[in-house]
Amino acid sequence: ELASCPLRFFFIRILRSRGMAKTPEPGEPSPVEIGNSLHEALDLLGKTKAPDVASALAASPSFKDLKARLEALHPALAGAAEFRLQAWLKDFIEWDRAHIAERGVVKVRTELKMERKLGDLSLHGRPDRLLELASGLKIIQDLKTGGRIENNLDKKDMLRGRRLQVPLYAWLSAREGEVLPESEIVALGPAADGLDGGNRAPGVKKLEDIIGGILESVEVLVSQAASGRFPFPEDPPCSYCDFKPACRKGEAPTEQRILEGPLFQIYQKVQAKSTKAPMLEDFRMGETEE
Repeated sequence: ELASCPLRFFFIRILRSRGMAKTPEPGEPSPVEIGNSLHEALDLLGKTKAPDVASALAASPSFKDLKARLEALHPALAGAAEFRLQAWLKDFIEWDRAHIAERGVVKVRTELKMERKLGDLSLHGRPDRLLELASGLKIIQDLKTGGRIENNLDKKDMLRGRRLQVPLYAWLSAREGEVLPESEIVALGPAADGLDGGNRAPGVKKLEDIIGGILESVEVLVSQAASGRFPFPEDPPCSYCDFKPACRKGEAPTEQRILEGPLFQIYQKVQAKSTKAPMLEDFRMGETEE
C-alpha cells in the first residue's frame, strides 16, 4: 500500500479515511470475514483445539460475528454461509493432506508469532504455516483467499515494496546468517474455486538473492513516511481509486512540486527496481526489467 501509492497510504493509515469504497452486499460475507473465518478455523484444527471442520468453524471468533450479523437479517443467510465455508475448509484439507504426504512434510507449524529488528524498525509477522520437510528444507506457506495468487510471488513487485508479506515472513523466520526458507502461496476458499490441484500452489520461490534489496526498499519507504512525505506515483492517471476526489494528481503545480522533489527521486528509483538492479547503489536508469 505504501509502495503502490504513498498518498493512498496517507489517506487510509494516517487519516483513517474509508474513502468512497463500495459497501459489500449486507446479506453476503465480506472478503475479510471469509478470510478471517477460514484462517481461524484452520488454526484451531492445526492446534487440535477442535475435533472437526464444523466445530472449528463454529469456534472461530470471526465466524461467530459473521453468523450473528447474517442471522439478524435471515437465518437462511447464515446457514448458507456456514455451508459454503465448511465446504471450502473440507476441500482444502483434502488437498493439503495429499500435498503434505507427497512432499515428505514431517512437521507443520501454524500461526507463528515472529519479530526481528531491521535497523531502527521492529518488524512483526504471523505466517500462516511453516512446513519442515524430511530433507531439512523449510517452506513458509501463506494461504490466500482472494486475488490471483501467483501475483504474490512476483520478485519485481517484492523489490519495489508492493508485495512484502511473503518475503518478510521468510526473513522473520530465519536467524541472522541463516539461509531463508523457501516461500509458497496456496489458494484457499474462493481463491481456489475453479483451480485444479496443481494450480492451487504454483510453486515455491527462493528469495535469498533479492532479500537485501527488499529490506532496503522497506527502510526507504518507512523513512519517507516518517518524514511526512506521501507522493503519488508517476504512473498514468488511476482508472479507479476510493480517494480520487481528494487526489491532486493531474494538477500541474502540485505534480511539478512533487515529481521534482529529492524524496520522489528516491521513491521513483525504488519503483524501478528489478532483479537485475535490486539495490539502489547498483541501480541504473534504463536498466532492463525482468
